Amino acid sequence: AACGGVVYLVVNVAFRWRAARQARRVVLHVTSETSDKEEIPGSKTVEDAIGEKLPKSLSATQRRDKVIAMLKAANFQMYNQATGEPVGTPADYVKDKLRFGTLSGGQRHLIY
Repeated sequence: AACGGVVYLVVNVAFRWRAARQARRVVLHVTSETSDKEEIPGSKTVEDAIGEKLPKSLSATQRRDKVIAMLKAANFQMYNQATGEPVGTPADYVKDKLRFGTLSGGQRHLIY
């Protein structure tokens, strides 16, 4: 009877250990699809799309400076479609009121 109790205990511990290990497994699905994201109108400027998420306590100049700094930090760059050469800087894009609708899919992804 004692041997049966030991076998039961060992099997029980083994099953609980296995169940606990399996419970720790997590599967995540990460996508850049836009179906579950906030819709940003194509007519909205990049400055507005980013700036409206910043604290309201910032002045317009502070907000603009932060947007430019964020674009620089993300290595945001526009390219000449014919030559593939880089065109402009984040400060230029903000000054020129770059529209969200003109961005490529990858550039839009950076703005999200």
